[in-house]
Amino acid sequence: MKIWDINNSSSIRIHRAIAKMIITDMEPIQVVQKTGFVEVMRVLERQYTFPSRKCFSERLIPEINNEVCAQLLVILDPATSPFLSFTTDTWTSGNTVQSFMVLTAHWLTEHFENMSFVLDCKPFIGHHTSPALMTAFQQMLDKWRIDVGRCHVVLRDNAANISKCLRDANIYSLGCFAHTIKLCVHNGLLNQREVSDIISISKKLVSHFRHSSSATGRFKELQAELCLPDHQLIQDVSTRCNSTFYMLRRLCEQRHALTVYCSEVYGTYCPTAY
Repeated sequence: MKIWDINNSSSIRIHRAIAKMIITDMEPIQVVQKTGFVEVMRVLERQYTFPSRKCFSERLIPEINNEVCAQLLVILDPATSPFLSFTTDTWTSGNTVQSFMVLTAHWLTEHFENMSFVLDCKPFIGHHTSPALMTAFQQMLDKWRIDVGRCHVVLRDNAANISKCLRDANIYSLGCFAHTIKLCVHNGLLNQREVSDIISISKKLVSHFRHSSSATGRFKELQAELCLPDHQLIQDVSTRCNSTFYMLRRLCEQRHALTVYCSEVYGTYCPTAY
């Protein structure tokens, strides 16, 4: 039986298939070094020579990325797609405290097929000022050889910086309808003192458990004693739609355990029955 190496065509096909699996399933590249994955490959082919992580990260995945980009450039040709609409947004990762900006293109084909491709997701460094946002937006368009004149409309959130950015660039844009409704509901709720007090108390209570392993341990004991579902509490996130509702619903589900815990631990408070 022949030993496969990187120059063998069959081996290359398998390498690329694994690289596509990593891309499609959004797996970490380190998966190729995991003991279980290597064992599976050895079962499939005992003498298979497995490439290094570096081979995937520096050769195979970049090759596939370049191929996809070349195909997408053909699809985005002005002759076939003269006008494009875009959605864009910036956000900050909670794990790395790194900001990102994303750009997605949307258009209809001549057969009225809805096309949508994420063109870029790049780190955003510095303050989120309107000139900085416009610079990043323009860089992403230039990468795909898209002239600003082809922008039909850009869908954005209702933040003042991105609104001013696109207005100053004479690019027609619209605020996200779902985000607008969220802001209306959010402002309407917080204008009621009773509701804002409930949310404030609830957020402090959830935060107490998220930052204390001993509190979490005692809470799980109470859940078991009271035959309650073994569910974690949910923290309210201001930028995540419906998170306040989910937080309050989970607190209502666990209210008996929370009441007992707050009676045991000084300095913790539950919303009152009122």
